[in-house]
Amino acid sequence: MPRPPSDNPIVKQFQPSPPMQQVRLDRSWKFKCSECRKTKTARLVALVDDDWERLVCNGCYGQLRAEGRLPRLANRGVPAGGDPVEPEVASRDRTEGRRAQEASAPAAVPQTRGPVDGATVSIVEVEAKYAATPFHVAEANEREAERREAELVERFVSHLRSLGHVVGRLRIRPNGEDADLYSDILDETAQELIEAKGGTSRSHIRMAIGQLADYSRFAETNVTRAVLVPECPSDDLMALLASQGIDLIFPRDDGWHRSEGSV
Repeated sequence: MPRPPSDNPIVKQFQPSPPMQQVRLDRSWKFKCSECRKTKTARLVALVDDDWERLVCNGCYGQLRAEGRLPRLANRGVPAGGDPVEPEVASRDRTEGRRAQEASAPAAVPQTRGPVDGATVSIVEVEAKYAATPFHVAEANEREAERREAELVERFVSHLRSLGHVVGRLRIRPNGEDADLYSDILDETAQELIEAKGGTSRSHIRMAIGQLADYSRFAETNVTRAVLVPECPSDDLMALLASQGIDLIFPRDDGWHRSEGSV
């Protein structure tokens, strides 16, 4: 796979996760992921051993990091003055190191992140919002949508945690305001902010886009964004999400499906 054309430069280089290096291109670019073997069109891509012939999509990148695994096409590591390290050994060492780090680390939630644009931002448990949702004041259709949204969030969070992801949500107190804002899901492992909706109407999708635009300003890192819905929306709404660089996530009989936006 050749490098992107010269008029599509790298605009951001993220903290390395050896042997992977994730970068953000100026524009979307079509490539084949060496992990899932699917053709992707995205701005976010990870290089394996700094090789443009071995690329990993954002979804596989997050899962590899969460599981402490090396990419399938990673070179065998060669420590200074030592013998090559088998991929299985390197993967086991990475996993054991991650577990030791997690065991010695303080509790991840709640975690105060400090002022962002004058705001106070912290990470709290996902359940913090839904436990206090005032369902009794909502109209019947709104109650049903909120119920579907809460169940959807619970299922997807369970899925992420089964992969070893660290999951929470942002609690934001904007500067000069006296009420907190809550995001739906912050996947800290994959550095992804996810907004859930209990329906797939145009108003649901447009509201999710606006909320992600608002909440992502307060994230500590340059997160990717996704909308979680109970079923696949119309083609035009999928195109709308892609035009904003937002992924779409929804359940199918064979598991969770992701349609990547132009990120």
